[in-house]
Amino acid sequence: MVCTSYMTVVAVLAVLATDAVDATLPGVCFAPWHHDTVTSDVLATDMAQIAEYFTAFRSFQAQYSGINVIETAANAGLKVAVGPLYVGNEDLVSGDYGSFSADTLTGYISQVKECTSNAVPVGSVQRINEWLNADDASTLAAACDVIGVNIYPFFTQGDSTSVSKLETQWAQMLAAGYDESTMHVTETGWPYEGDDYEGNSPSYDGMQQYLDDWATWSSSVQSSYWFMMYDTTTSYTGANYETHFGIFGDDMVAHVTIPGGNTNSTTTSTTASTSEDTTQQTAQSSTSTSEDSTQQTTQSSATDDSTQQTTSYADDSATEEATPAPTTTTSGDTSASEEEDTTVAATDSPAVTSAVTTATTTTANCAM
Repeated sequence: MVCTSYMTVVAVLAVLATDAVDATLPGVCFAPWHHDTVTSDVLATDMAQIAEYFTAFRSFQAQYSGINVIETAANAGLKVAVGPLYVGNEDLVSGDYGSFSADTLTGYISQVKECTSNAVPVGSVQRINEWLNADDASTLAAACDVIGVNIYPFFTQGDSTSVSKLETQWAQMLAAGYDESTMHVTETGWPYEGDDYEGNSPSYDGMQQYLDDWATWSSSVQSSYWFMMYDTTTSYTGANYETHFGIFGDDMVAHVTIPGGNTNSTTTSTTASTSEDTTQQTAQSSTSTSEDSTQQTTQSSATDDSTQQTTSYADDSATEEATPAPTTTTSGDTSASEEEDTTVAATDSPAVTSAVTTATTTTANCAM
């Protein structure tokens, strides 16, 4: 998407309707960097496997090696509709952390709203640390139609169970005054291998337990995405656990049992209905490496929320060509957020439209 002199890189989040497939889990983050090269067939194969288990996928780019994710989904027999756009990803300035001020991000949000003629909700994805502690978080939140929050129990201190930490931190967002009807969990997960972090140990059992509990918990909230579908090949912080958050390995075999699905799935061709959210990252930002930061939490329980917010919107997405996987970094942050805690131990399917592959939305100063 290009708005006059401003270039932005868009990443795509597609929601697969469960009535067309056997998927029972809400959403998963996706990148094809477990492959040496990326082709349309490679992406289609990945999407078909995702659709076996998940009702959504969040991609960190709209294009991989110049291949449009939405077009590939359509060619794979998926139906596409576009929901919220997220501007920024773990980049709000808070102390020494972050790349962009709230004013800068809200400026981009305004541009995106203008470019889309207010056809879709627009928001931002940030770590829970920044939503709770950044000086200008309220300024950014006020400009957002939707709030994307990344919460990682693995990076949270304390002896509580992983899902208890998630519940506590979600509840803290509510206590801080955020509207649950606009809140999405855009990343959460647990590694199966790697070094310990703040007393938390990666393990297959730990991933399995959190995946099971997260799947149950997610049924009470509007939208939630597991990080990650496939193992990544690059650690942006150098920590070895970063490459072991994938539910599936680079051989596309599951590390754990998928709730409601098969353990070692092989990919099948799937026809499904999809709805798309998109995450938008400013081009001035390089890949944002997650840094350690204190995460404050309170002991309280999360509350339920209402319905999925989405808008049917045809999108040809970004014009910027993505770099080939897996050796180069991208504009979106695909590393797990490192968050420390000093105190703590059936989503309604959105309406869908038929897939479109070339439709665009423009204003006088915008071109897709």
